[in-house]
Amino acid sequence: MILKIQNKHWLWMAIMGAAMALLWLFSIVSSSQAQIEPERPQATGGSGLGFSAASTSNDLVIFDMATGIANANTIGLLPEGQYPYDATVNPAGTQVWLSGASGEGLIVVDALSPAIVQRIPNLGDYPVDVVFSKDGQLAYVSSRNTADDIQIIDTTTYTVVGTIPVPDYFLGTGKMRTNHCNGDLYAVNWFDDRFFVINPLSQTVTTDMSFGASLWDLTIDPTATTLYIADRGTPDVVHVFDIATLTTTTSIPVGSDPWGIDITPDGRYVLVANEDSHDVSVIDTTTNAVTTTIFLAADADPRDIDINAAGTLAYVTAGAIDGPGPDGIYVIDLATFQVVDIIYSPAGGGSNTNVVAVAPDFASLDPIASFTTTMPVEAGTPVQFFDTSSNKPTAWEWDFGDGLGNSTEQNPTYNYSSPGTYTVTLTIENDCGISSSQEPITVKQPSHSDLYLPFVGKD
Repeated sequence: MILKIQNKHWLWMAIMGAAMALLWLFSIVSSSQAQIEPERPQATGGSGLGFSAASTSNDLVIFDMATGIANANTIGLLPEGQYPYDATVNPAGTQVWLSGASGEGLIVVDALSPAIVQRIPNLGDYPVDVVFSKDGQLAYVSSRNTADDIQIIDTTTYTVVGTIPVPDYFLGTGKMRTNHCNGDLYAVNWFDDRFFVINPLSQTVTTDMSFGASLWDLTIDPTATTLYIADRGTPDVVHVFDIATLTTTTSIPVGSDPWGIDITPDGRYVLVANEDSHDVSVIDTTTNAVTTTIFLAADADPRDIDINAAGTLAYVTAGAIDGPGPDGIYVIDLATFQVVDIIYSPAGGGSNTNVVAVAPDFASLDPIASFTTTMPVEAGTPVQFFDTSSNKPTAWEWDFGDGLGNSTEQNPTYNYSSPGTYTVTLTIENDCGISSSQEPITVKQPSHSDLYLPFVGKD
């Protein structure tokens, strides 16, 4: 007997489809494992440059992070950038924004050129900090004067588009941090015990609470669940603050006068620059205790610290060194917690290094939708769709574009009944946000070529 099988491609397509499915499933498993830890974007748009602003010479030192050598020429920051108080890399890693406390303005520097691309004047009395919305479309600027609220700047037009009123205490709003999951802003009051949670969408303070003595700077862990807040009061501590419950879980003694604070990309270590004790405290976040103290020069004034995107090196400002020679930046190896280099300011510039920026803050934890499918697609043949989204989505909604089919599975199979071109939409979400992706898919007519295979059996 001879068995007549319609569509000679079926066997080949089945074999290839199974192979592709196994490859894609392997890639999905590998990808999901790689996405467990949130990413910190690459430093300064891949330029490999670091930036340190000096408060006495009022200029910006540019240094090569690979060689540890500063450029011979600095960038002048006057007038808007006089007494630079903060330097922040934007989420894309393409720009560095600097606040000039005495200059009452902002300087925006292109990280690749590097050159000043924008000066933003008249931002009020003593602007001290700049942070960005998690999508990078807005910048938020705080000033220590109680009459000046947090100002909102459009990062495309460089114009002030709104303000966020903050309750008046002591001197006004100081350092801030953005939650890269829900988008909230966290801010502390200048030299005071007030802590604020701010909803940037409603532009309102949703929490106003008191703890500690002289809250100063803060950082957030990679999962956006914990804040570490430096307190320059008595005693000098870092408060561990649980975001979900809005409570301080513990306070960790550190060196004298903790100014700068940052966290490694894996969240394991928090580093604190202590100005008066001239050292850096290393906190192990698994034990919430200082495990190492890194001693700097006796006349160093470390006020700021920034960790590179790879989590291998920390950069600490030296301040104004009393002895001969230029000021600069300490480079700390995070594998050994030892100072491995000093990047000296060029002759005639970089006097009293005050702030440093080498990498953006953590990238948004919003899900990023993407998908693929088996090809080619024929009407009447099941099609396998594969979710390739990032940032660990927890819910899926598929619209297959034919007005008939949808699914909430992560990797669904669908059978188109008619040929044509359809727009497939995948919408995903997690605790931090929602995202959609659309792709056209062309469904072809089924082929009907005949394939004859011998069949052995009884008549």
